[in-house]
Amino acid sequence: MKQIRKRLTYANVMSSIAVFFVLGGATAFAATKIGANEIKANSIKTGKIVKEAVTAGKLKKGAVTESRIADGAVTTNKIADNAVTTPKIANDAVTGDKVKESSLGAVPNADKLAGKSPSAYESKGSTTGNLEITNLPASATTTVATLDLSAGSYFVIGNGVINSNSAAPIEIVRCAVSAGGKTQEVHFGTLNKLSEPGDRDAFSAPLVSTLDSAGTATLSCTTPAGWSGNIVDPALSAVSLQP
Repeated sequence: MKQIRKRLTYANVMSSIAVFFVLGGATAFAATKIGANEIKANSIKTGKIVKEAVTAGKLKKGAVTESRIADGAVTTNKIADNAVTTPKIANDAVTGDKVKESSLGAVPNADKLAGKSPSAYESKGSTTGNLEITNLPASATTTVATLDLSAGSYFVIGNGVINSNSAAPIEIVRCAVSAGGKTQEVHFGTLNKLSEPGDRDAFSAPLVSTLDSAGTATLSCTTPAGWSGNIVDPALSAVSLQP
């Protein structure tokens, strides 16, 4: 003890006390929390943050905006089940090749078009029969075939073969298809003043017409004076163009 006392000086004592306060003060400072206002902006870099130190609970709502997410950063396994709901999908974002067909149910009224069955669009035909012959008297208009139609738009077509039995040259023979107030007429150039007995001329007379109410389509032929002949296998058909 005497030897220690001999070595104690004012300077030694004061330096020891100073060391004690410095160490004690550092410990007290380290134990104090650092407030957010005491951190200089941008002073904490990404490399200074311990892995997994920032948890979901530490993120402020709305803090991660679209511009903060790197391209390709959100992969499929990062999206929770049912996280992408219908309102989150942009219009026309899901294309046909992205849809699994087996996941689709039956389309309502798949057996109908615009609420109508396929039979509403089937051809509506009226045929007099195979090689049936209808006589066409001279100087007359003869109704060869008729077809009842409901209201709607139709493609109507009449056809047949005009056969001349006249022993002398004749004027032009005309056949016409009519429906919904419209008429499509066909003139037969072959069966004119240069025709001879036995001459024939096949024809098709197409017509597109709309009936505001139920009506009748007709196929008729008009002959001149001195005519003698007939129409072979006449037919009248109509196909619905819309519901």
